[in-house]
Amino acid sequence: MKKWTRLLTALMAALLICGMFAACGKGSEVAEIKKSGKLVVLTSSDFPPFEYQGEEGGTIGVDMEICQAIADELGVELEVVDMDFADIPAAVAAGKGHIAAAGMTVTEERRQIMDFTESYLPAAQYLLVPAGSGIKTAADLEGKVVGVQVGTTGDHFATQQGNAKSIERYATLTEASAALMSGKLDAVVVDELPARAIAAQNADKLEVAGEKLTEEEYALGIAKDSDLLKKANKVIAELKEEGKIDAFVSNHSMK
Repeated sequence: MKKWTRLLTALMAALLICGMFAACGKGSEVAEIKKSGKLVVLTSSDFPPFEYQGEEGGTIGVDMEICQAIADELGVELEVVDMDFADIPAAVAAGKGHIAAAGMTVTEERRQIMDFTESYLPAAQYLLVPAGSGIKTAADLEGKVVGVQVGTTGDHFATQQGNAKSIERYATLTEASAALMSGKLDAVVVDELPARAIAAQNADKLEVAGEKLTEEEYALGIAKDSDLLKKANKVIAELKEEGKIDAFVSNHSMK
């Protein structure tokens, strides 16, 4: 009995210690990042102005500026991994990268597998349509063929709306936009800033319909219970206070 009492006492002490340090067996991700010398960011680089390919190669954009500031805060290099948008949340949860930075909006579904930083910008879904199409509102999608990037909140909105003739899902926004310009789609549901960037690049072919479809918030995704979240929030708060995020948007929206 005495042995059992001592064992139980030792077990309770161990559990108490675990609670004090947040969780047994989970180390500091920040310490691991500093040890490796790099912050790995997962993105899908066809979503201007948040992430896109620069003229000299490499991924640039608003999200990359924010992540570079976080890397600088940690004193490490930034490594960007390009992948399909729909795969990013699970990849972060599986430890294949430290941050999901892909013009990603906060949803309860995504919260199930990763944490989010504080929001750094508001977001909204809009319709990208052929110039002069007459499509203005969600109601105008009835009987139309609608394109989305798979796994996005645009995909969710189009599915929930339920009035389209069909919904065509693409791995990238580039593919969806190309299908729209080739006449395969009547509209694409996409975030406002990327929609306006694409419309500006194809002003004779595309336009953004006037009605906002949703109210959302952009944030960075980070693995559950990581101490990186606190560091990232500190950097985001400083960038917002200094007006740098608005400057990033302005700068990359002009490119």
